[in-house]
Amino acid sequence: MPVRLYPVSESSRQMPIMIEYHIWAIWLSVLAVRDTGDDYLHLTKRFGIIGASQLPLHYLLALKSSWSPITYLTRLSHEELNPYHRALGRIILLFVSLHASFYLNFFIQKSLLTKRIRDPDVILGLLAITTFLTVGTTALAW
Repeated sequence: MPVRLYPVSESSRQMPIMIEYHIWAIWLSVLAVRDTGDDYLHLTKRFGIIGASQLPLHYLLALKSSWSPITYLTRLSHEELNPYHRALGRIILLFVSLHASFYLNFFIQKSLLTKRIRDPDVILGLLAITTFLTVGTTALAW
């Protein structure tokens, strides 16, 4: 029986996932910043678009069925895909939080917040980020 020099722990199994998580987050960040120049609103919109673009994959990773396309393609069970689902959820939460923060910063800097806070798109945006943050923080393991 071989002797293990290092015990297999939960954190050691998560290491490859965390490396992939950081690589994916950096890649998405490059896509968000690329070709935006000095256009603050372009950058702001990009963070929202890229965060939203990850939602279909996030939903597919959440499926528990053996007929899930991701399960079928990777031959991984739901339990094995769950860490990827959680990691992608953190990336999405980061990107939509940056999107909301940048927009609020823009409205405050341009003194538009009191006018725009009553507009339906801003109300829905604030409701959406509140919902995202609520789901994201209540899903954290204690």
